[in-house]
Amino acid sequence: MELAAMYASIVNTIENCQSTGSKQYPSGLFPSQRVHPLINYQREDSNIFFSALIVFTLQELKSWLPANVLPKIDSITNKVISNYPNYQHYADRSTYNLWQRNPTAHFPNGRLLNKMSFLALPADSDDTSLIYLTSPVSEDIPAVKHKLEGHYQSGAPLSPLTLKIYSDLSAYPTFLGKKIKREYDVCVMCNILYMVFRFKLKTSEVDLDTIEFIRRVLETQDYKENPFRVSPNYNNRAVILYHIARLVASFDQSELEILKEPLIHCLRQEVHRCSDFMESLLIRSSLLRLGIKPSPLPTPANMRKAFHNFYFFQAGMLSGLQKASLNKLAGWRFFHLKYRCEAYYWTLWLEYKIRLKQH
Repeated sequence: MELAAMYASIVNTIENCQSTGSKQYPSGLFPSQRVHPLINYQREDSNIFFSALIVFTLQELKSWLPANVLPKIDSITNKVISNYPNYQHYADRSTYNLWQRNPTAHFPNGRLLNKMSFLALPADSDDTSLIYLTSPVSEDIPAVKHKLEGHYQSGAPLSPLTLKIYSDLSAYPTFLGKKIKREYDVCVMCNILYMVFRFKLKTSEVDLDTIEFIRRVLETQDYKENPFRVSPNYNNRAVILYHIARLVASFDQSELEILKEPLIHCLRQEVHRCSDFMESLLIRSSLLRLGIKPSPLPTPANMRKAFHNFYFFQAGMLSGLQKASLNKLAGWRFFHLKYRCEAYYWTLWLEYKIRLKQH
């Protein structure tokens, strides 16, 4: 199959996943599932996270796609963006939530958890950053950066999940609630910094401390030794390195140069370790971004089956309580809900194929 036809075919597959409107998904959202593999639990989850990620990734790839595909990318984008107002935080509409807040719909399609109002999440830096990265440019972005730096977190203590080696840093927190402790997640930090550098926002001490956090994650190899403690919302070494590589490769920033050499070293180690298809895909895409061509990745006979058991991010049911006494239990798989999205995985496959062709 010619490259243009292959790219168009994958984009068609992604587009066909997009909801046209149903009881479970508003028109324009991409279906995803929250799963607890150990107890055979699965629910459809109408979060904005995966839909924003798909738009973000497709926008990154537009310049390498054939002209006849671009109207479809624009259509996919506009349909996703039309949902963003429903995810604005009710008290501060410049920040966003994982789940709908207008009206509130936490743990969508649940039978019990969605009835417990105290489980509704505060606004978060991850979704907020991705939504601003995929929306028309806003004059409010410097003010949003200020909020993410700690506007809601003034004087708030660190989450007990934070390892001591990172406790001296004033990095970007994940959640923006007034009473919640500062939780650090290296993947979330990468998405915030991507927004900072994309919009050429003034670099602050928080930005520098955030970069230092990422550097230490690589230097100590906590991305593989303590993935839950440095990324409680992703908890996967390949996903962590993918986020760092996406940031480092996208910007010619002197502040990021200290990350490049240790990042490449870590990726070279991981490419030989990975056996899971999706983890291998993420590591190889990361190396390709950095100008290094890895060994070929065989195409699975059944792509959807290869997607099915991979989870890009997670929710820690105990980590949200932020109790030091629960630290050990919080890291157990039994207390994690996993999330997957077929359309996003097709988007990552498209990204890999495009970046492979560049080499």
